[in-house]
Amino acid sequence: MLNLSATLHVWKAVANPALVNPQLIVPTFQHLPHHLPHIRGMVLDKDNCIAKDHDDRVWPAYEERWSSLKEEYPGRLLIVSNSAGTNDDVDGQAQRLEKNTGVPVLRHSTKKPGCWPEIVAWFGQRGVAPHEIAVVGDRLFTDILMANMMGSYGVANWDAIFSDPKMFSSMLIYIAFMMAQLGLSYAGFVYFEVENRPAIYSVSLLYNIFASYFFPILIASTMEENLENPFESLRKEVRACQGFLVCVCIQAAALALSAWSTVRILQTGQVLLVDYDYVSRSTKKIDVTSMIKVFQVVSLSLTVFGFLMSLVNFVITRNRLIRYLHRIEREGEHEWAGHNLPDDFYERCLKTHRGTA
Repeated sequence: MLNLSATLHVWKAVANPALVNPQLIVPTFQHLPHHLPHIRGMVLDKDNCIAKDHDDRVWPAYEERWSSLKEEYPGRLLIVSNSAGTNDDVDGQAQRLEKNTGVPVLRHSTKKPGCWPEIVAWFGQRGVAPHEIAVVGDRLFTDILMANMMGSYGVANWDAIFSDPKMFSSMLIYIAFMMAQLGLSYAGFVYFEVENRPAIYSVSLLYNIFASYFFPILIASTMEENLENPFESLRKEVRACQGFLVCVCIQAAALALSAWSTVRILQTGQVLLVDYDYVSRSTKKIDVTSMIKVFQVVSLSLTVFGFLMSLVNFVITRNRLIRYLHRIEREGEHEWAGHNLPDDFYERCLKTHRGTA
């Protein structure tokens, strides 16, 4: 079901990217450290965190860590899911989960991250302050965003390329460039109703708007589903690499359009803004040639940085994938790779890396 809460709150992350920055990253729930400093209570996501998606039991490999966690935080563990315990839970999933895990499930009508006041209230009744709460989950724009909105400690449960701090930082910078380009492109239409501008100028603005929506959506979809099975994570790395390759190609087209538009704008003589005065009911034209040239140069600069960041993300992803595939090769898992990776990606990737293709 649509998570309206996350959709509305995501703009907070756009304004302040630090809100989606986790304080700790662990590859799986099994790697969650014992006795986190200053932490007296813990919020736990269900799907793809302590349990497989659509399962109401703790993943068997995590049973030992689950038991030790209940001993560390007796009566101060709370499961907060966007499935169990919400209005979408019509078949008693929350009750089954509580019975199987021995930990309460929060009942909430507003999905994460919007349910944080209810979480703070629940822990407040047990004498736990927000800064003493750790939120463990696998999604940036629900679990980690909610943790930072609460003033709590965010623990990202990832076993994917995005657990690389360099990759994570470059992703945030990339999204920031895309958002800046989006705002600038919209401004180009709203504030520059001008005459004599080249048609490629409008084409470039439209393409930048498309790209600025496309990339964050692609990135978000790549980061979303994260099963704990390490084989599934490897497939996810392949999909991320392919997705970033698409980003590079589309961003290269945006760069070509923007460069072409800049050349045409600089070659244009006079660009006039049509201004209608509703008081005198007259129209006058204002020379905005210098302004629109500066505007286009700034737009080109953002496009250049966007292209470079997409290329950096692709290279980081591909290099990490290459290391994974070479490890598979050393360990003699060729047959598994051939059956589980898309098409002939395994062989093509290794051959290309060796320079034998």
